[in-house]
Amino acid sequence: MSAIKNTFNAAADTATNVLTTTNKSIGMLTRLVDDASERQTVRSKMDMVIFKATIHQNKSKELADSRLEVNEYISKSDLHNTMFQKAFSELGECLN
Repeated sequence: MSAIKNTFNAAADTATNVLTTTNKSIGMLTRLVDDASERQTVRSKMDMVIFKATIHQNKSKELADSRLEVNEYISKSDLHNTMFQKAFSELGECLN
């Protein structure tokens, strides 16, 4: 009878150890996923800040370059200026 009791106790201890180990493993996995999620959230926010700043800078440069190009063109002569202003107005009407 003692051998059966010892076997039963050993089996119960083993089952308890398996459940404890499983519980700890699930806890570790949960922490790992939570940490990865938080890192991804931070990374995504930072990426968006950089993306917005880069787009703003690039489009500002693009607009400035365009304005400089137009200024250089209309400075060539009064006729260049007049023709550009006329074309600009005509095309602007198409946008409305």
